[in-house]
Amino acid sequence: MRILVTGLSGFTGYYLQPELEAHGHTIKGLNANLTNPVAVATEIVQLKPEAVVHLAGILYVGHVNARELYEVNLICTRYLLEALDQHAPDVPSILLAVQHIWQSH
Repeated sequence: MRILVTGLSGFTGYYLQPELEAHGHTIKGLNANLTNPVAVATEIVQLKPEAVVHLAGILYVGHVNARELYEVNLICTRYLLEALDQHAPDVPSILLAVQHIWQSH
């Protein structure tokens, strides 16, 4: 199966790729900047993924720029899902990695 992994070069992607490959899957990382919906859509068309694992995002909620955190983690995920809906509607499996971090006071 051709699996598209966003954030492939990150911590989780580093461990996920060899595990998926060991089970016979072909892994492709997304090279497009997720903030560019046209580039994301173009790459989806080219890659023709059969499954998607979305790991890209800003992990630290205390990130200095709250707007950037919102854009990358929410808006860019929407761009990815819209591109998949339009150009790879038969993808049966999409994994969105979500991290909930809170601070106790």
